[in-house]
Amino acid sequence: MPTRIKVDIDGPLPADMGYRVAWVFHTLRAPVAWWSCYRTRRGWHVEVEVQRRWHPWRVIAVQMILGSDWRRETYNLRRVAAWRMLPGIARRRWNVLFTRKFTIVA
Repeated sequence: MPTRIKVDIDGPLPADMGYRVAWVFHTLRAPVAWWSCYRTRRGWHVEVEVQRRWHPWRVIAVQMILGSDWRRETYNLRRVAAWRMLPGIARRRWNVLFTRKFTIVA
């Protein structure tokens, strides 16, 4: 089962992002199936798919190394630390990228 690495970058995309992806995954000996970058309102999303299943702690570490938003990764750490208490839907969707933020007005 493949694993998807999801990086949320606020601001400009680092000019060496391709090099970073290549270096990190080569060093970890993790073949990349594919990767992509796409623009968001406030920055960029980078997604990398590796061919094997990874433990969530490893996913978070690599996302942080690649420059993902520190707040997002802090919430991911909190979710993974409470893994046994999470309901099934939260376990399936613990590592999401949002293209929009919603404001609920009551």
